[in-house]
Amino acid sequence: MLRLSLYCLAIETPSEHFYKIGVTARPIAERVSELQLALNPHVGAATITVLGVWPQRGHVERYAHFRHQAHRRTLGTFQEYFAFPDMKAVVRDFNRMPKKVLKALEQGVLAGAPSVVMQAIAAEKAAQDRMRNDSSRSR
Repeated sequence: MLRLSLYCLAIETPSEHFYKIGVTARPIAERVSELQLALNPHVGAATITVLGVWPQRGHVERYAHFRHQAHRRTLGTFQEYFAFPDMKAVVRDFNRMPKKVLKALEQGVLAGAPSVVMQAIAAEKAAQDRMRNDSSRSR
């Protein structure tokens, strides 16, 4: 979830206005282009405006969907769309989240560094290999 950014979009068609709360690991412009193609069969041409992007906040998406389920608007099989009476309040809540500052452990996870457990397993295996090599030399 640390790789994911939470985003909020406003979607406008000639006949309706609704919102999307989602996550992406890609640049938001790339995600918006993809969404325009996905929305076209359901609502036709849509104008999408980015209301906000919050890096390393992918874990918030499920909570946001739960919290705002009363405003959910299903679109085909998609469930990330909402019809909010006041979107400003939703965006204000997201903006109140403090910026995520990654801890050293989180930076290591994102960099692909092995966990403490994996390091211990590797050290134990290396020690066993050394013991086997030492015992085979002494024969």
